[in-house]
Amino acid sequence: MDTGEVSVLEVIEDDNWLWEPGEIKVVPHGRPATIDDLRRTKHKAEIVNGEMLVIGPSGGLTANAAGNILISLHQYKRQHGGGRVFGSRLAYILDLPNRQAICPDVSWYTGPDSDGGYLRVAPVFAVEVRDEIDHGDEAEQRMAAKRADYFAAGTQVVWDVDVLRETLIRACHSNHPGHATVYRRGDIAHAEPAVPGWRFRVDELFDRWPAAAHPASRAPARRVCDATPVPPAPRCRASHDPPCFRGARAAGGGAALLAQQRGAAGA
Repeated sequence: MDTGEVSVLEVIEDDNWLWEPGEIKVVPHGRPATIDDLRRTKHKAEIVNGEMLVIGPSGGLTANAAGNILISLHQYKRQHGGGRVFGSRLAYILDLPNRQAICPDVSWYTGPDSDGGYLRVAPVFAVEVRDEIDHGDEAEQRMAAKRADYFAAGTQVVWDVDVLRETLIRACHSNHPGHATVYRRGDIAHAEPAVPGWRFRVDELFDRWPAAAHPASRAPARRVCDATPVPPAPRCRASHDPPCFRGARAAGGGAALLAQQRGAAGA
């Protein structure tokens, strides 16, 4: 008997779906969607009001902003511990009347281990970065409902990040869900009390590299051959080795190379 169920693959291969950044598509199973359906999607998806919502990939500016927040939280974790940071492919399983699964763009989690499965405790901090589709009256209602679901599940702080139009962060807290603290360029945002002591420069939303991870901010690598510094040796056209290693091999070691170069300098 035909139940009217449609596979996720049929939906995403539909010619009518143009894959706009962040586009949301309902998978019509012909019945309430389940966690088993979520396991079979292999895509970013949520279950809301019994429907599975498959979410398309983000645009470049949106993904860059989410990635920089993720990197900053990873750096915080390495220094302070206290939780784990996840990207957008992670699904949290929630026990709410209208929502069974939610996928933040970035999240900070302090709950128990999952042994490789889905996490069944909400993150204490969640980040939602808007794509172009996330603007307008309908989108505002959808995002407000999603924030309410976060808070109902136990999330303490939700960031609503917009890098496409308003270029700001709205930080919403569970104890004041109707109020948002707005951070703009030049401001330093936080997610207290969910991530104690962590700070994030709003300008980093637009940086190609966060300041602490930018290659130019690292000290230049030093090539060491021996405990005693030696003058640079000329490159040999026949080899691509660093000059110090070629010279050391030819002269029988770093000390011999040093004596050879000093003799040449005094000649």
